[in-house]
Amino acid sequence: MRKVILILVMAACCWNMASAQPSVHTDSLYSENLGRTMPFSVLLPSDYDPATTYPVLYLLHGVGSNYQSWLNLSDIENHVDIFPMIVIMPEGELSFYVNAYAEPKDRFEDYLIIDLPKYIEEKYSIDPTNRIIAGYSMGGYGAITLALKHPGLFQYMISICGVIDGARDLEENKTHPNSAALIPVFDRVFGEKPNDFRVAHDPFDLYRKTSPENIPYAFIINGIYDPNLDLMAGQKEFADSLFSYGAYYEYHELPGGHNYDRTGDAALKLVFERMVYFKDKRPRSFANLLERKIADDGIDEALSWYNLDVKTNENSPYYIDVNELNRMGYTLSGQGKGDEAVAVYKLAIGVNPKSANLYDSMSDTYIAKGDTTGAIKAVKTCLKLIPDDPDLPANFAGQLKQIAEDKLKALGNE
Repeated sequence: MRKVILILVMAACCWNMASAQPSVHTDSLYSENLGRTMPFSVLLPSDYDPATTYPVLYLLHGVGSNYQSWLNLSDIENHVDIFPMIVIMPEGELSFYVNAYAEPKDRFEDYLIIDLPKYIEEKYSIDPTNRIIAGYSMGGYGAITLALKHPGLFQYMISICGVIDGARDLEENKTHPNSAALIPVFDRVFGEKPNDFRVAHDPFDLYRKTSPENIPYAFIINGIYDPNLDLMAGQKEFADSLFSYGAYYEYHELPGGHNYDRTGDAALKLVFERMVYFKDKRPRSFANLLERKIADDGIDEALSWYNLDVKTNENSPYYIDVNELNRMGYTLSGQGKGDEAVAVYKLAIGVNPKSANLYDSMSDTYIAKGDTTGAIKAVKTCLKLIPDDPDLPANFAGQLKQIAEDKLKALGNE
């Protein structure tokens, strides 16, 4: 009897292990924009629960691949539970994921932006505030282009070994020995000669049409052994362009060539790991943008933006780090902008009212402004908060207390 029970227990354990695996299946829908039924692969996390909403990753393939290539050539099934999300891998054929210039029926952009998300978000438990689009090679171009053409739809855009300069440098790319077989594809998708369509689908032009803070957070990822040096150079140039523009991005060079199994797989693992980080911190620095808004619009407009668009917005993409705000306060004070610095400290204190260090920093700005009354009040509040400040290292509490007491003496208020 014990043997039978043991066998049953082992069987139950094996069933639980099997049921804990990510779920992979093929789905399809009839696309009104393409006029035909389109297949796609779906990967659900092991803990998928229809009562819970999940981020969705639209993962695009490259030239010569299909909607099953990521499943067959990478370990994405082992990565998806690092950060549980629903992964949709559509069929993109040789479309570059745009509405083809010379073939009216090939409306792949409309399929991917209209038809597919509508179907996915009706059938699966999707969090519509957390959409991600990524792609490899041709798919990298598609991911960046679609995200930039439709600002606000995707929170992250990811290009892995992407042909980002494909539309811009198409005439040059046609002369590449490896591109000979693709010339009919290029002509169908982008037109035989330079035209406005190419410009309208050029990421190097598109990013300038959206303000830096509204560009999706970008991951630009190259393989260090990619033999296509021009592709690597184009990706690096695009990352540099985002940097100069003030957009949020990451640039990575990972071990591997122009392939799914090494660079592609390592890139996916990296992205899933970064999503864990962004889950709590969010991808955009509030302090970074606040500093820009103060410089461009003045402190009053910047604070109004904070109160209206960030403070009460649960879906705000900005993380607020009081240490970053603290450093900004010192920077502004050093520039002789004492009023702005005090306003930043007050904002930070509103976020973390128990911070003794913020009051100490604010007292320095009051001293620099010549406001003795404000400085004394800030120092006294600092001393009051020190014993119960949960973020104050124990080895610094005594030092900060001594600093504050010395300030009071220097201010004539012992």
